[in-house]
Amino acid sequence: MITTVKNMVRDFLLRIQGYTGTDNVYIAKQGFWASVPYIISTILSAALVVAFANLLPKEIYGTYRYILSIAGLLSFLTLSGMNTAITRATAQGVRGLLAWSIRTQLRFNILYAFAGMIGAGYYWMHGNTILSGGLLIMAATFPFSTALTSYGAHLAGKKDFRRAAHYAILSSIFFSVLALTALLLTDNTLILVLAYTLGVLIPSAFFYFRTVKEDAGPIATIAQRNEVLRYSTHLSIVPIISVIAQYLDKILLFQSLGAVELAVYALAQAMPERMKGLAKSAGSILLPKLSERSLKEIRPIFYRRFTLGMILGLLCFGLYWFTAPFIFSLFLPRYLDSLAFSRVLMGSLILAIPFNYIGAVFRSQKMLRAIYLSGIIARTPTIILYFALGLTYGVWGMVWANIGGMAITVLGTIVIWEIEVRRLRVSS
Repeated sequence: MITTVKNMVRDFLLRIQGYTGTDNVYIAKQGFWASVPYIISTILSAALVVAFANLLPKEIYGTYRYILSIAGLLSFLTLSGMNTAITRATAQGVRGLLAWSIRTQLRFNILYAFAGMIGAGYYWMHGNTILSGGLLIMAATFPFSTALTSYGAHLAGKKDFRRAAHYAILSSIFFSVLALTALLLTDNTLILVLAYTLGVLIPSAFFYFRTVKEDAGPIATIAQRNEVLRYSTHLSIVPIISVIAQYLDKILLFQSLGAVELAVYALAQAMPERMKGLAKSAGSILLPKLSERSLKEIRPIFYRRFTLGMILGLLCFGLYWFTAPFIFSLFLPRYLDSLAFSRVLMGSLILAIPFNYIGAVFRSQKMLRAIYLSGIIARTPTIILYFALGLTYGVWGMVWANIGGMAITVLGTIVIWEIEVRRLRVSS
């Protein structure tokens, strides 16, 4: 019976392949292994959100989110583009990169540690030991955890999504158990931050050492390593504006309105951000396949996939719009004031899915000019809107700044795509 159903699904996917322009069987199979850990992670994350919302005072939760937001904002000082470069190179058959990439990232990530310590010193001098201690913890642990997660990029490049899924699920379980244990034992902000960092670092280190032993084969040449480093450097510079845009809204809200309003906004963002994260993770599935294709092969199906992404986002938005009131009433009764914000924020998913597809195309084809333009120029309006709307209209201002910024970003990215395709076609 199961075999019959699998064959029916496979036949259906093959029949519609001409319309979607994708290897539907590959997407379904690898998408399953990529989505299952994210779904489990989302469920566990939702449980943690409910626990934090019901067990912590809003002011403490807002302060906790503020520390994580500053730590996230400083992540532009890490070699964040290394993972994409590893996935692409590994998909093209290069081996022996994983251990080298960790050493390279750790040398670069010292910048993050220094910045975190400077921030900790600033808050210490101003008498805020909670924020100072939180940033010091992040400065000591984040450079290691962000580097060690590169084992996942290596597995993605090998298209070993099944093992990557198993590791991701176990990591999520470990993190959730540790965070929940800390939450049940104390409401001390610093202990909660420490549990967060160790919950990420410990499984990342464990699974890295398991994976690196199997990175066998001819060692990457110096030329190959230099190419990966050059490409990863470009990819690390590009998202600086995006990283700022991702965390600046929360920092501005904390500074202007306080921890309570930030807690309300953070709860409103919880599910929309998880869904956008799922859309982003789909890029790890598409990147190896897109890396094997030429721009000439991708161009005819580009807008077809873009439209399918918007339709999928619209369906998710509609489902959430009708179910969100029940979710908040049942699990988050103390945060009913976050409901309206959350429903509107989910609208950004309509554009987030196709936007991540465009980004995967740019990265797979090493369209560096397009990557720079879309990463730097296209995201700038979001930051401008944060100051123009957020500081004037508070939480609602930040919500509409998010939606408006995403719309402008996607429109700008489409324009960049058209310009670059015509330029590359003329030059070829």
